[in-house]
Amino acid sequence: AVTQSLKRIVFHEPRPAKFFEGIQEVQTVNGTELHMMNSFPSGHATTVFAIACLCSLIVTNKKWQPVFLVLAIFSALSRLYLGQHFFADITLGGFIGTCSATVCVYWLSKPQKIWMEDCLLSKLSNKKHE
Repeated sequence: AVTQSLKRIVFHEPRPAKFFEGIQEVQTVNGTELHMMNSFPSGHATTVFAIACLCSLIVTNKKWQPVFLVLAIFSALSRLYLGQHFFADITLGGFIGTCSATVCVYWLSKPQKIWMEDCLLSKLSNKKHE
């Protein structure tokens, strides 16, 4: 949601094919449909880094963390190879995905009772004691 909002409401940036239109031909892979707008940030990079971060945080064997990171990096770089994004697009997408997954795991890992007490019940009980 964050990435799509940024792409469609805030930035609305051209993709490489549109940016270099009439200046230089963008190298593509045969059969790849080139999109023209909404380049920044990359939704694919956001998704793959969120998944990699989530896997890194929940998998108990931490030896898998570099594997998840490498897969995320190669997946994001594939968006450059296909001529769909600029480096800045995948960088911010990766950052958003990593931050989103980290915040979600932190928030969901707190027991609901504690969360409710912190946010709602403690405020109500403090008012009763005043």
